[in-house]
Amino acid sequence: MSVPMPFESANSEKSAGNDDLREPIPQLLPHQKMYKIQIGSELFKVSGASLSSDGPSYFTEYFCKNSDKSDDVLFIDRSADIFSRIYQHLQGYAIPIKDEIEYTMIFSDAMYYHLPRLISILSETEYFYTNVGGQTFKFPKKLFCRKGDSPNYFHMTTGVHNLDLTKFVELSLKQLRPPPMSPPYIARSPHYFSDLLSLLSGASFEMDDEKRKSLIKECRYYMFLNLEQRLIKAKVIFNPLTQLEDILLDMVDLNKRYVVTPDVPVEDTPDSDYMNDPSSIKLDKDGSLSSDESPCFEPPSKKKKLDSSSDCYKKKVSGCWNMISYQRPYIDDNQRDLMFQINTTDSSIVINLDKKLIHLTLTGESASEFDKIFGAALLKVGINLNNHKFKLPVGTSKESVQLVLPACLSLCNLYVNSVEYPCVSSLLTESNNGNYPNCVTAKVERIIDFTNLNQLSCSKGIKLNCTRSIWKIGVRYGKVMLIAIKADTYHGAKEYCKSVNYL
Repeated sequence: MSVPMPFESANSEKSAGNDDLREPIPQLLPHQKMYKIQIGSELFKVSGASLSSDGPSYFTEYFCKNSDKSDDVLFIDRSADIFSRIYQHLQGYAIPIKDEIEYTMIFSDAMYYHLPRLISILSETEYFYTNVGGQTFKFPKKLFCRKGDSPNYFHMTTGVHNLDLTKFVELSLKQLRPPPMSPPYIARSPHYFSDLLSLLSGASFEMDDEKRKSLIKECRYYMFLNLEQRLIKAKVIFNPLTQLEDILLDMVDLNKRYVVTPDVPVEDTPDSDYMNDPSSIKLDKDGSLSSDESPCFEPPSKKKKLDSSSDCYKKKVSGCWNMISYQRPYIDDNQRDLMFQINTTDSSIVINLDKKLIHLTLTGESASEFDKIFGAALLKVGINLNNHKFKLPVGTSKESVQLVLPACLSLCNLYVNSVEYPCVSSLLTESNNGNYPNCVTAKVERIIDFTNLNQLSCSKGIKLNCTRSIWKIGVRYGKVMLIAIKADTYHGAKEYCKSVNYL
Protein backbone atom coordinates (compact mmCIF):
# COMPACT_ATOMS: atom_id res chain seq x y z
CA MET A 1 0.00 0.00 0.00
CA SER A 2 1.29 3.41 -0.93
CA VAL A 3 1.24 5.99 1.84
CA PRO A 4 1.31 9.72 0.87
CA MET A 5 4.16 11.70 2.35
CA PRO A 6 3.23 14.33 4.94
CA PHE A 7 3.27 17.84 3.51
CA GLU A 8 3.55 21.29 5.03
CA SER A 9 0.34 22.72 6.45
CA ALA A 10 -0.70 26.20 5.40
CA ASN A 11 -1.33 27.22 9.00
CA SER A 12 0.77 26.36 11.99
CA GLU A 13 1.03 27.25 15.62
CA LYS A 14 4.58 28.47 15.06
CA SER A 15 6.73 28.96 12.00
CA ALA A 16 9.49 26.92 13.65
CA GLY A 17 7.34 23.85 13.09
CA ASN A 18 7.00 24.71 9.39
CA ASP A 19 10.77 25.03 9.06
CA ASP A 20 11.10 21.47 10.32
CA LEU A 21 8.47 20.24 7.88
CA ARG A 22 10.42 21.64 4.94
CA GLU A 23 13.29 19.30 5.79
CA PRO A 24 13.24 15.72 4.45
CA ILE A 25 11.76 13.21 6.87
CA PRO A 26 14.56 11.03 8.27
CA GLN A 27 14.47 7.27 7.72
CA LEU A 28 14.00 6.35 11.37
CA LEU A 29 11.38 3.80 10.34
CA PRO A 30 10.28 2.52 6.91
CA HIS A 31 8.03 5.32 5.67
CA GLN A 32 5.37 3.11 4.02
CA LYS A 33 5.02 0.60 6.81
CA MET A 34 2.03 0.88 9.17
CA TYR A 35 2.47 0.53 12.93
CA LYS A 36 -0.19 -0.22 15.53
CA ILE A 37 -0.36 1.88 18.69
CA GLN A 38 -3.13 1.43 21.24
CA ILE A 39 -3.68 4.44 23.49
CA GLY A 40 -6.15 3.59 26.22
CA SER A 41 -9.05 1.78 24.53
CA GLU A 42 -8.46 3.15 21.01
CA LEU A 43 -6.21 1.61 18.35
CA PHE A 44 -4.23 3.90 16.02
CA LYS A 45 -2.52 2.81 12.80
CA VAL A 46 0.35 5.21 12.10
CA SER A 47 2.76 5.19 9.16
CA GLY A 48 6.50 5.03 9.61
CA ALA A 49 6.72 8.38 7.81
CA SER A 50 4.47 10.02 10.40
CA LEU A 51 6.38 8.52 13.30
CA SER A 52 9.74 9.46 11.72
CA SER A 53 8.59 13.06 11.16
CA ASP A 54 9.09 13.82 14.87
CA GLY A 55 11.88 11.74 16.26
CA PRO A 56 13.80 10.07 17.61
CA SER A 57 10.92 9.38 19.98
CA TYR A 58 9.57 6.72 22.28
CA PHE A 59 7.68 5.23 19.29
CA THR A 60 10.61 5.07 16.86
CA GLU A 61 12.88 3.54 19.48
CA TYR A 62 10.30 0.93 20.43
CA PHE A 63 9.51 -0.17 16.87
CA CYS A 64 13.19 -0.19 15.87
CA LYS A 65 13.93 -2.59 18.74
CA ASN A 66 10.96 -4.77 17.78
CA SER A 67 11.33 -4.60 14.00
CA ASP A 68 11.17 -8.40 13.72
CA LYS A 69 7.64 -8.45 15.20
CA SER A 70 5.50 -7.26 12.32
CA ASP A 71 2.13 -7.49 14.12
CA ASP A 72 3.34 -6.11 17.44
CA VAL A 73 0.95 -3.59 19.09
CA LEU A 74 2.40 -0.91 21.36
CA PHE A 75 0.04 -0.31 24.30
CA ILE A 76 0.21 2.92 26.34
CA ASP A 77 -2.28 3.77 29.08
CA ARG A 78 -2.77 7.43 28.24
CA SER A 79 -5.56 9.64 26.87
CA ALA A 80 -6.72 8.65 23.39
CA ASP A 81 -8.24 12.11 22.85
CA ILE A 82 -4.90 13.81 23.48
CA PHE A 83 -3.05 11.32 21.28
CA SER A 84 -5.52 11.97 18.45
CA ARG A 85 -4.36 15.62 18.55
CA ILE A 86 -0.73 14.48 18.57
CA TYR A 87 -1.52 12.14 15.68
CA GLN A 88 -2.71 15.16 13.66
CA HIS A 89 0.67 16.77 14.33
CA LEU A 90 2.51 13.62 13.16
CA GLN A 91 0.45 13.69 9.95
CA GLY A 92 1.63 17.24 9.26
CA TYR A 93 -1.36 19.23 10.47
CA ALA A 94 -1.26 22.20 12.80
CA ILE A 95 -3.02 21.48 16.06
CA PRO A 96 -4.97 24.47 17.38
CA ILE A 97 -5.08 24.43 21.17
CA LYS A 98 -8.28 25.46 22.91
CA ASP A 99 -7.27 26.23 26.48
CA GLU A 100 -4.68 25.83 29.22
CA ILE A 101 -5.89 22.33 30.15
CA GLU A 102 -5.43 21.03 26.62
CA TYR A 103 -2.08 22.82 26.33
CA THR A 104 -0.78 21.20 29.53
CA MET A 105 -2.00 17.73 28.57
CA ILE A 106 -0.58 17.86 25.03
CA PHE A 107 2.70 19.30 26.31
CA SER A 108 3.03 16.66 29.03
CA ASP A 109 2.30 13.82 26.61
CA ALA A 110 4.69 15.30 24.04
CA MET A 111 7.35 15.16 26.74
CA TYR A 112 6.28 11.67 27.77
CA TYR A 113 6.48 10.39 24.18
CA HIS A 114 9.76 12.27 23.57
CA LEU A 115 8.51 14.22 20.53
CA PRO A 116 11.22 16.93 20.11
CA ARG A 117 9.56 18.89 17.29
CA LEU A 118 6.18 19.09 19.01
CA ILE A 119 7.88 20.13 22.26
CA SER A 120 9.65 22.92 20.36
CA ILE A 121 6.40 24.06 18.71
CA LEU A 122 4.57 24.15 22.04
CA SER A 123 7.46 25.88 23.82
CA GLU A 124 7.65 28.59 21.15
CA THR A 125 3.92 28.95 20.57
CA GLU A 126 2.61 32.39 19.66
CA TYR A 127 0.06 32.25 22.47
CA PHE A 128 -0.13 32.15 26.24
CA TYR A 129 -2.72 29.89 27.85
CA THR A 130 -3.91 30.49 31.39
CA ASN A 131 -6.89 30.54 33.71
CA VAL A 132 -7.59 33.68 35.71
CA GLY A 133 -10.18 33.41 38.46
CA GLY A 134 -11.94 30.48 36.77
CA GLN A 135 -12.02 32.00 33.27
CA THR A 136 -9.91 30.65 30.41
CA PHE A 137 -7.71 33.05 28.43
CA LYS A 138 -5.76 32.50 25.23
CA PHE A 139 -3.90 35.61 24.08
CA PRO A 140 -1.04 36.32 21.64
CA LYS A 141 2.46 37.04 22.90
CA LYS A 142 2.74 39.94 20.46
CA LEU A 143 0.50 41.97 22.79
CA PHE A 144 3.64 42.57 24.85
CA CYS A 145 5.66 44.23 22.11
CA ARG A 146 6.22 47.47 24.04
CA LYS A 147 9.35 47.90 26.12
CA GLY A 148 8.53 47.30 29.77
CA ASP A 149 5.62 44.91 29.15
CA SER A 150 8.03 42.05 28.45
CA PRO A 151 9.36 39.94 30.10
CA ASN A 152 6.41 39.65 32.45
CA TYR A 153 4.63 37.21 34.74
CA PHE A 154 3.69 34.88 31.88
CA HIS A 155 7.15 34.70 30.32
CA MET A 156 8.60 33.66 33.66
CA THR A 157 5.86 31.29 34.81
CA THR A 158 5.67 29.57 31.41
CA GLY A 159 9.39 28.83 31.61
CA VAL A 160 9.00 27.46 35.12
CA HIS A 161 5.94 25.44 34.08
CA ASN A 162 7.83 23.86 31.18
CA LEU A 163 10.74 23.09 33.49
CA ASP A 164 8.32 21.39 35.87
CA LEU A 165 7.03 19.30 32.96
CA THR A 166 10.59 18.20 32.18
CA LYS A 167 11.05 17.04 35.77
CA PHE A 168 7.62 15.45 35.55
CA VAL A 169 8.76 13.31 32.58
CA GLU A 170 11.99 12.30 34.31
CA LEU A 171 9.92 11.17 37.28
CA SER A 172 7.42 9.36 35.06
CA LEU A 173 10.18 7.17 33.58
CA LYS A 174 10.58 5.59 37.00
CA GLN A 175 6.85 4.91 37.37
CA LEU A 176 4.15 3.09 35.43
CA ARG A 177 2.50 6.39 34.65
CA PRO A 178 3.47 10.03 35.24
CA PRO A 179 1.99 11.99 38.15
CA PRO A 180 -0.79 14.50 37.37
CA MET A 181 0.27 17.97 36.22
CA SER A 182 -1.94 20.95 37.03
CA PRO A 183 -2.65 23.57 34.34
CA PRO A 184 -1.76 27.19 35.18
CA TYR A 185 -4.22 29.05 37.40
CA ILE A 186 -4.09 32.62 38.73
CA ALA A 187 -6.32 33.66 41.63
CA ARG A 188 -6.99 37.19 40.37
CA SER A 189 -9.95 39.05 38.88
CA PRO A 190 -10.81 37.80 35.35
CA HIS A 191 -12.69 41.03 34.60
CA TYR A 192 -9.67 43.23 35.32
CA PHE A 193 -7.42 40.89 33.34
CA SER A 194 -9.79 41.07 30.39
CA ASP A 195 -9.61 44.88 30.60
CA LEU A 196 -5.81 44.74 30.62
CA LEU A 197 -5.80 42.60 27.47
CA SER A 198 -8.17 45.08 25.80
CA LEU A 199 -5.87 47.98 26.71
CA LEU A 200 -2.83 46.08 25.46
CA SER A 201 -4.71 45.48 22.20
CA GLY A 202 -5.11 49.24 21.72
CA ALA A 203 -8.61 49.77 23.12
CA SER A 204 -9.51 52.74 25.32
CA PHE A 205 -12.44 53.26 27.66
CA GLU A 206 -13.62 55.53 30.45
CA MET A 207 -12.82 54.46 34.00
CA ASP A 208 -13.18 55.98 37.44
CA ASP A 209 -10.27 56.48 39.82
CA GLU A 210 -11.02 53.33 41.82
CA LYS A 211 -10.96 51.13 38.74
CA ARG A 212 -7.80 52.85 37.50
CA LYS A 213 -6.08 52.09 40.82
CA SER A 214 -7.23 48.47 40.63
CA LEU A 215 -5.92 48.08 37.08
CA ILE A 216 -2.58 49.60 38.09
CA LYS A 217 -2.31 47.03 40.90
CA GLU A 218 -3.05 44.27 38.39
CA CYS A 219 -0.36 45.66 36.06
CA ARG A 220 2.16 45.49 38.88
CA TYR A 221 1.19 41.90 39.67
CA TYR A 222 1.58 40.78 36.04
CA MET A 223 4.58 43.09 35.53
CA PHE A 224 3.02 45.03 32.63
CA LEU A 225 5.30 47.97 33.47
CA ASN A 226 4.69 49.99 30.30
CA LEU A 227 0.92 49.68 30.59
CA GLU A 228 1.16 50.63 34.27
CA GLN A 229 2.81 53.94 33.38
CA ARG A 230 0.21 54.62 30.69
CA LEU A 231 -2.58 54.02 33.21
CA ILE A 232 -1.13 56.37 35.83
CA LYS A 233 -2.79 59.79 35.77
CA ALA A 234 -0.38 62.42 34.50
CA LYS A 235 -0.44 65.85 32.86
CA VAL A 236 2.32 67.17 30.65
CA ILE A 237 2.13 70.98 30.59
CA PHE A 238 4.21 73.44 28.61
CA ASN A 239 5.56 76.15 30.92
CA PRO A 240 5.91 79.40 28.91
CA LEU A 241 8.08 80.93 31.65
CA THR A 242 10.78 78.28 31.44
CA GLN A 243 10.09 77.30 27.82
CA LEU A 244 10.15 73.71 29.10
CA GLU A 245 7.57 71.06 29.86
CA ASP A 246 6.37 70.28 33.38
CA ILE A 247 4.81 66.99 34.39
CA LEU A 248 2.17 66.64 37.12
CA LEU A 249 1.85 63.30 38.94
CA ASP A 250 0.35 62.05 42.18
CA MET A 251 3.11 61.59 44.76
CA VAL A 252 2.07 57.98 45.43
CA ASP A 253 2.60 57.14 41.73
CA LEU A 254 6.23 58.29 41.69
CA ASN A 255 9.16 55.88 41.62
CA LYS A 256 12.34 56.98 43.40
CA ARG A 257 14.54 55.47 40.67
CA TYR A 258 13.30 58.00 38.12
CA VAL A 259 13.62 61.16 40.23
CA VAL A 260 16.36 63.31 38.69
CA THR A 261 18.29 65.90 40.69
CA PRO A 262 20.05 68.78 38.93
CA ASP A 263 23.83 69.16 38.90
CA VAL A 264 24.36 71.75 41.63
CA PRO A 265 27.33 72.38 43.94
CA VAL A 266 26.96 71.37 47.58
CA GLU A 267 28.09 73.65 50.40
CA ASP A 268 30.20 72.30 53.22
CA THR A 269 27.85 73.78 55.83
CA PRO A 270 25.04 71.55 57.10
CA ASP A 271 21.81 72.02 55.22
CA SER A 272 19.91 72.43 58.49
CA ASP A 273 21.51 75.87 59.05
CA TYR A 274 19.15 77.62 56.69
CA MET A 275 16.18 76.50 58.76
CA ASN A 276 17.21 79.27 61.13
CA ASP A 277 17.50 81.93 58.40
CA PRO A 278 14.49 84.28 58.60
CA SER A 279 15.42 85.88 55.30
CA SER A 280 14.17 82.89 53.35
CA ILE A 281 10.51 83.98 53.56
CA LYS A 282 9.64 87.39 54.96
CA LEU A 283 6.99 90.09 55.04
CA ASP A 284 7.63 93.50 53.51
CA LYS A 285 6.64 96.69 55.33
CA ASP A 286 3.46 96.95 53.29
CA GLY A 287 2.43 93.46 54.34
CA SER A 288 3.10 91.72 51.02
CA LEU A 289 4.95 88.43 50.97
CA SER A 290 8.42 88.36 49.48
CA SER A 291 11.05 85.67 49.22
CA ASP A 292 14.79 85.97 48.87
CA GLU A 293 14.72 82.24 48.15
CA SER A 294 12.02 82.39 45.48
CA PRO A 295 12.33 80.18 42.40
CA CYS A 296 13.87 81.77 39.33
CA PHE A 297 10.56 81.61 37.47
CA GLU A 298 8.71 83.63 40.11
CA PRO A 299 7.22 86.83 38.62
CA PRO A 300 8.52 90.12 40.09
CA SER A 301 6.39 92.41 42.25
CA LYS A 302 3.85 94.54 40.39
CA LYS A 303 5.66 97.66 41.59
CA LYS A 304 8.69 96.68 39.57
CA LYS A 305 9.04 96.79 35.83
CA LEU A 306 8.65 93.35 34.30
CA ASP A 307 11.67 91.94 32.50
CA SER A 308 11.07 90.05 29.31
CA SER A 309 10.95 86.30 29.79
CA SER A 310 13.77 85.78 27.32
CA ASP A 311 16.09 88.10 29.26
CA CYS A 312 15.08 86.44 32.51
CA TYR A 313 15.99 82.95 31.39
CA LYS A 314 19.02 83.66 29.25
CA LYS A 315 21.01 84.55 32.33
CA LYS A 316 21.28 81.78 34.89
CA VAL A 317 21.56 83.60 38.18
CA SER A 318 23.33 81.66 40.92
CA GLY A 319 20.45 82.44 43.28
CA CYS A 320 17.90 80.48 41.24
CA TRP A 321 16.43 77.29 42.63
CA ASN A 322 17.07 74.23 40.48
CA MET A 323 13.97 72.11 40.03
CA ILE A 324 13.78 68.38 40.70
CA SER A 325 12.68 66.59 37.52
CA TYR A 326 11.18 63.24 36.65
CA GLN A 327 11.30 60.84 33.72
CA ARG A 328 8.60 58.20 33.50
CA PRO A 329 10.08 54.79 32.70
CA TYR A 330 9.40 53.18 29.31
CA ILE A 331 7.23 56.00 27.91
CA ASP A 332 9.27 59.22 28.34
CA ASP A 333 12.28 60.04 26.19
CA ASN A 334 13.38 62.97 28.35
CA GLN A 335 12.96 64.32 31.86
CA ARG A 336 10.58 67.14 32.82
CA ASP A 337 10.34 69.48 35.81
CA LEU A 338 8.26 67.64 38.37
CA MET A 339 5.04 68.87 39.95
CA PHE A 340 3.59 66.37 42.40
CA GLN A 341 0.18 66.29 44.01
CA ILE A 342 -0.53 65.37 47.64
CA ASN A 343 -4.11 64.17 48.07
CA THR A 344 -4.00 63.16 51.73
CA THR A 345 -4.93 65.38 54.66
CA ASP A 346 -1.78 64.71 56.69
CA SER A 347 0.06 67.77 55.36
CA SER A 348 -0.07 71.33 56.68
CA ILE A 349 1.31 74.77 55.83
CA VAL A 350 2.66 76.48 58.95
CA ILE A 351 3.28 80.25 58.80
CA ASN A 352 5.49 81.55 61.62
CA LEU A 353 4.74 85.27 62.03
CA ASP A 354 7.41 85.81 64.69
CA LYS A 355 10.28 84.33 62.67
CA LYS A 356 8.83 85.19 59.24
CA LEU A 357 9.11 81.55 58.10
CA ILE A 358 6.83 79.21 56.17
CA HIS A 359 7.08 75.42 56.39
CA LEU A 360 5.28 72.42 54.97
CA THR A 361 4.80 69.66 57.54
CA LEU A 362 4.11 66.07 56.53
CA THR A 363 3.02 63.29 58.87
CA GLY A 364 1.98 59.67 58.57
CA GLU A 365 1.87 58.16 55.09
CA SER A 366 2.74 61.43 53.34
CA ALA A 367 5.97 61.79 55.34
CA SER A 368 6.90 58.16 54.66
CA GLU A 369 6.13 58.47 50.93
CA PHE A 370 8.08 61.71 50.58
CA ASP A 371 11.11 60.23 52.34
CA LYS A 372 10.93 57.02 50.32
CA ILE A 373 10.62 58.81 46.97
CA PHE A 374 12.88 61.84 47.38
CA GLY A 375 15.21 60.92 50.27
CA ALA A 376 17.94 59.21 48.22
CA ALA A 377 17.81 61.79 45.41
CA LEU A 378 18.08 64.75 47.80
CA LEU A 379 20.97 63.10 49.62
CA LYS A 380 22.95 63.24 46.36
CA VAL A 381 22.79 67.05 46.49
CA GLY A 382 23.70 67.24 50.18
CA ILE A 383 20.21 67.32 51.70
CA ASN A 384 19.60 64.80 54.47
CA LEU A 385 15.89 64.52 55.25
CA ASN A 386 16.72 63.11 58.69
CA ASN A 387 17.73 66.66 59.61
CA HIS A 388 14.15 67.73 58.85
CA LYS A 389 12.40 65.17 61.05
CA PHE A 390 11.20 65.39 64.61
CA LYS A 391 8.98 63.31 66.86
CA LEU A 392 5.81 64.83 68.25
CA PRO A 393 3.99 63.15 71.16
CA VAL A 394 0.49 61.96 70.24
CA GLY A 395 -1.74 60.96 73.14
CA THR A 396 -0.11 59.42 76.18
CA SER A 397 2.09 56.70 74.70
CA LYS A 398 2.58 57.31 70.98
CA GLU A 399 4.91 59.50 68.97
CA SER A 400 4.34 60.80 65.47
CA VAL A 401 7.30 61.41 63.14
CA GLN A 402 6.88 64.68 61.26
CA LEU A 403 8.82 65.94 58.27
CA VAL A 404 9.30 69.71 58.19
CA LEU A 405 10.44 71.44 55.00
CA PRO A 406 10.85 75.14 54.12
CA ALA A 407 8.12 76.30 51.76
CA CYS A 408 7.36 79.18 49.42
CA LEU A 409 3.78 80.43 48.84
CA SER A 410 4.45 83.43 46.64
CA LEU A 411 3.41 81.57 43.46
CA CYS A 412 0.60 79.58 45.02
CA ASN A 413 -3.02 79.65 43.90
CA LEU A 414 -4.19 79.38 47.50
CA TYR A 415 -7.67 78.53 48.75
CA VAL A 416 -8.47 78.75 52.46
CA ASN A 417 -11.90 77.59 53.64
CA SER A 418 -13.02 77.45 49.97
CA VAL A 419 -12.10 81.13 49.45
CA GLU A 420 -9.37 82.09 47.00
CA TYR A 421 -6.61 84.31 48.36
CA PRO A 422 -5.04 86.19 45.44
CA CYS A 423 -2.51 87.72 47.81
CA VAL A 424 -1.16 85.86 50.81
CA SER A 425 -0.78 89.14 52.71
CA SER A 426 -4.58 89.28 53.11
CA LEU A 427 -4.27 86.10 55.15
CA LEU A 428 -1.12 87.02 57.06
CA THR A 429 -1.74 90.62 58.14
CA GLU A 430 -3.88 91.24 61.20
CA SER A 431 -6.39 93.11 59.01
CA ASN A 432 -6.64 93.28 55.25
CA ASN A 433 -7.98 96.88 55.47
CA GLY A 434 -10.85 96.07 53.13
CA ASN A 435 -8.55 95.49 50.15
CA TYR A 436 -9.83 91.92 49.77
CA PRO A 437 -13.50 91.95 50.84
CA ASN A 438 -14.12 88.24 50.01
CA CYS A 439 -11.21 87.10 52.18
CA VAL A 440 -11.54 86.41 55.86
CA THR A 441 -8.44 87.04 57.94
CA ALA A 442 -7.21 83.81 59.52
CA LYS A 443 -7.12 83.74 63.29
CA VAL A 444 -3.59 83.97 64.67
CA GLU A 445 -2.80 81.04 66.96
CA ARG A 446 0.10 79.43 68.75
CA ILE A 447 2.02 77.16 66.40
CA ILE A 448 5.17 75.06 66.76
CA ASP A 449 8.34 77.02 66.06
CA PHE A 450 10.45 74.89 63.71
CA THR A 451 13.51 77.15 63.94
CA ASN A 452 15.38 74.52 65.94
CA LEU A 453 14.02 70.99 65.58
CA ASN A 454 16.20 69.81 68.47
CA GLN A 455 14.58 72.29 70.85
CA LEU A 456 10.98 73.00 69.87
CA SER A 457 9.07 75.99 71.18
CA CYS A 458 5.91 77.90 70.29
CA SER A 459 5.40 81.06 68.25
CA LYS A 460 2.60 83.22 66.94
CA GLY A 461 1.39 82.08 63.54
CA ILE A 462 -1.18 80.38 61.34
CA LYS A 463 -1.61 76.72 60.47
CA LEU A 464 -3.40 75.75 57.25
CA ASN A 465 -4.41 72.12 56.88
CA CYS A 466 -4.18 70.91 53.28
CA THR A 467 -6.85 68.75 51.68
CA ARG A 468 -4.90 68.59 48.41
CA SER A 469 -1.94 70.50 47.07
CA ILE A 470 0.57 70.65 44.20
CA TRP A 471 4.28 71.30 44.78
CA LYS A 472 7.63 71.62 43.10
CA ILE A 473 10.96 70.92 44.79
CA GLY A 474 13.81 73.38 44.38
CA VAL A 475 17.38 72.65 45.46
CA ARG A 476 20.37 74.96 45.75
CA TYR A 477 23.71 74.59 47.54
CA GLY A 478 22.56 71.89 49.94
CA LYS A 479 19.21 73.56 50.61
CA VAL A 480 15.70 72.48 49.66
CA MET A 481 12.55 74.54 49.09
CA LEU A 482 9.01 73.25 48.62
CA ILE A 483 7.36 75.60 46.12
CA ALA A 484 3.57 75.59 46.31
CA ILE A 485 1.78 75.73 42.95
CA LYS A 486 -1.78 75.18 44.14
CA ALA A 487 -3.30 74.36 47.52
CA ASP A 488 -6.79 73.76 48.92
CA THR A 489 -6.67 74.26 52.68
CA TYR A 490 -8.91 74.84 55.68
CA HIS A 491 -8.31 76.76 58.90
CA GLY A 492 -10.08 76.10 62.17
CA ALA A 493 -12.05 73.31 63.83
CA LYS A 494 -15.37 74.29 62.25
CA GLU A 495 -13.94 74.01 58.75
CA TYR A 496 -12.51 70.60 59.64
CA CYS A 497 -16.00 69.45 60.61
CA LYS A 498 -17.28 70.72 57.26
CA SER A 499 -14.70 68.59 55.46
CA VAL A 500 -15.99 65.38 57.08
CA ASN A 501 -18.46 63.60 54.79
CA TYR A 502 -21.05 61.01 55.63
CA LEU A 503 -20.32 57.37 54.80
